[in-house]
Amino acid sequence: MLVAGISRTVLNSMPDWALFVLIVGCVVIGALIGLFLTRKYLAHWRTTVDGPVVAAVAAMVMTLFALVLAFAILTLYDQFNAATESVAAEATDLSQIVHDSNSFPPATQQAIKNAIKAYTLEVRDTEFARMHDGKEDPKAEELFEDIFTAFQHYNPQSRSQVGFYNSAVTQLNDAVTQRRARLERVDTALPIAFSALLFLSALVSIMTTFFLSTENRRLEVVLVACVAVIVGAGMLTVLLLQYPFSGSVAVSSHPFVSGYLALLLGEG
Repeated sequence: MLVAGISRTVLNSMPDWALFVLIVGCVVIGALIGLFLTRKYLAHWRTTVDGPVVAAVAAMVMTLFALVLAFAILTLYDQFNAATESVAAEATDLSQIVHDSNSFPPATQQAIKNAIKAYTLEVRDTEFARMHDGKEDPKAEELFEDIFTAFQHYNPQSRSQVGFYNSAVTQLNDAVTQRRARLERVDTALPIAFSALLFLSALVSIMTTFFLSTENRRLEVVLVACVAVIVGAGMLTVLLLQYPFSGSVAVSSHPFVSGYLALLLGEG
């Protein structure tokens, strides 16, 4: 939890360019220091004769890192898309409820719309900000319950009212599911074991390049630095995609202020 809190704080407090400089810069500097130390203390391990073997091992390790990195990015990207879809689906459900409630008696119609308006404003103005920091918003939950209360106080009479009422209740129940899914994805991140594998494969990928010996020592520096840049950029991408509602790459609350909801809020 401490590591998760630190990574979320870093995401929320630093722009992408600063994160790139920090993470990629630290990886490159660390890799170059490792190369120079290897040259100084393990020079007898760095021979051109063993070059092909070292290159083969380095290729195997880097391939493993690439596979683990690709899987991590795809997993997190899918979670990000799922969070985006949950937000859009919840907003769509609320919009449909507003639309269906137009057939209800004026008093009931107004009560439902007022409850949805209060909830939408809370989600947009407060809950998303709290989700950005990985926190919950108890008031939003209370306001969501008020929507149910507005429905419970209405007893449809005509066949048309019953039809729209059933449709609205169905949408409301789906909104519950989408809201729960949205909140569950606030802390979406890679499992600790998988993160450890990713970090270990990245570290070994860089370390194997220390033993690649060429006749041009400057070329070795360039090769190690290039690998370090790629590894650092990959790790940065994973960090940016964690926590769908945090950082610069965050799910937007725009669906809650568009369509019927925008008209309800008087912003359409």
